[in-house]
Amino acid sequence: MLTAKETYQAILSGIEIANNNYLDMTGGWSISQSGPESLISAAVAKSLYDAGCEKDERCFVSLETGFKMLRDLSGKSGERGRIPTLLKNGQRADIVYWHKRDFPIGIVEVKRQFGYSNLSKDVDRSAKLIEKYGVLNKGTFRWAAFAATRDREEEIDNDAGCMNEEAEEVFRTTLEDFMEKSKSAYPEFKFQGGIRINSKDWDGYRYWQCGYAVVMTPKSR
Repeated sequence: MLTAKETYQAILSGIEIANNNYLDMTGGWSISQSGPESLISAAVAKSLYDAGCEKDERCFVSLETGFKMLRDLSGKSGERGRIPTLLKNGQRADIVYWHKRDFPIGIVEVKRQFGYSNLSKDVDRSAKLIEKYGVLNKGTFRWAAFAATRDREEEIDNDAGCMNEEAEEVFRTTLEDFMEKSKSAYPEFKFQGGIRINSKDWDGYRYWQCGYAVVMTPKSR
């Protein structure tokens, strides 16, 4: 089974692929500027699938899967009680990682722009999903993850081949802020993640793209 680190590294690889492909297709626009989240979802889903296959894990990946199906296949379909509003019919998970094809293990929620304010609702929904339908409550869900981007563009300076420290610090502190707020709001979960910064030159500009991936898992009781 993929570890948390292997999971977020696979997500980062998918984000990087999506960003670079979109920059090529559009002639210089990044996904965070104008692209649809579905481009990230498709690339991340493929990257997760490939990562699972490399570990000889019988896995499948689906996109835009309804939470009703996920509830029904989580091993707790017959349980009575109130269903959290964020998990009711009509709500969908961007990406679902399945064991074989039998039951869901994890979900990934995707956003164009990374930040706690953009993802707070997704973090809350994921926490409720794992609490009610997770492995610590006789369900199947083991993790949830969040994928998003940020970018910066600048005119190419042939004497400077690296990003300025101020811009890189903004990328890193955005992740730190997300981690701090998530851990404070949901102390019963572990949050692990990272960023991947890469650049692509196009038409006299250098585009710095930062992919973000964070995995949340329940702490053992």
